[in-house]
Amino acid sequence: MYNDKYFKSLKFPTRWKPNVEFYKETFDLFIDLAVSGDGWYANDRVTKKWKKSLTEGQFCYIWNHFDSKNIRGGLIDICTESSSEELLWTKNILTNLYEGIPVDFEVESNRIRSTYAKFIDEDYDYLSEVTRARIANQEGVVAVWTQAGMKNSKRPSFYNFMWDTITRGRGSVDKRLDILRASMGDKVYSDKILNHCAKRGTKRMKRLAVEMLGEDLYRYTRYEKAAQAAFADEILFLESKMLLFATTDDANVIENLVEYISADNLPWVMPSASKFPWLLRRINRKIEQSRNNGS
Repeated sequence: MYNDKYFKSLKFPTRWKPNVEFYKETFDLFIDLAVSGDGWYANDRVTKKWKKSLTEGQFCYIWNHFDSKNIRGGLIDICTESSSEELLWTKNILTNLYEGIPVDFEVESNRIRSTYAKFIDEDYDYLSEVTRARIANQEGVVAVWTQAGMKNSKRPSFYNFMWDTITRGRGSVDKRLDILRASMGDKVYSDKILNHCAKRGTKRMKRLAVEMLGEDLYRYTRYEKAAQAAFADEILFLESKMLLFATTDDANVIENLVEYISADNLPWVMPSASKFPWLLRRINRKIEQSRNNGS
């Protein structure tokens, strides 16, 4: 993530300077790392502890006085590998680095900006970047931001756009499956995409959608009933999305619906499940068990 072209001359303002205590602590630490007989795992714990104790002033001082790619790259890694709760100042550093990268149509600069985007804004607008590059007919840049958006975007609008760019033909279903995996993997549940899958999607698309929705729903319903109350809105939302597929005449889809949704919603699945007697029996057992449990 370090690049001499954009960061070589960058300096961070700081008033911090090392004192005798800092020199001693650092010297003791690295002498221990250099000559001790401990295994790598022990040293790894020591260096992680040192990194977590780093202050913004110390970071800036080290950056300003060492222009080695390895050192500066390591400093950036500290920022990207630490949560904002661990080191509150890291986002400021990454934002400054991001702002030092020009906004142009060079593939290199856009690739670096796309790498930093997810760290400076969890809700980054990848679609605007893709659109800007498409208007300029810069396919290389389009590919950079498309790939970044597919990995990190939290906006349904981005995935809807990608969905609409797919035309019928060889490989189109696989492309749609990739978008479905990416969006739902980022916990983005697009109404447009899910409705398309439920109404006109292939069996593979329907199966994947229901499977991923079911797995997300299970994260909340695996708890005891009392604990589930805290996730009532999430459970209701995910079940409503799964019920879009209630009329699907595919045993795999129906089986997942029976497995994950609540007994109260199973009657919606019964017409489709009637084609598969073993699934209809499971529905009846689940409803009966729910009644017996008084839930």
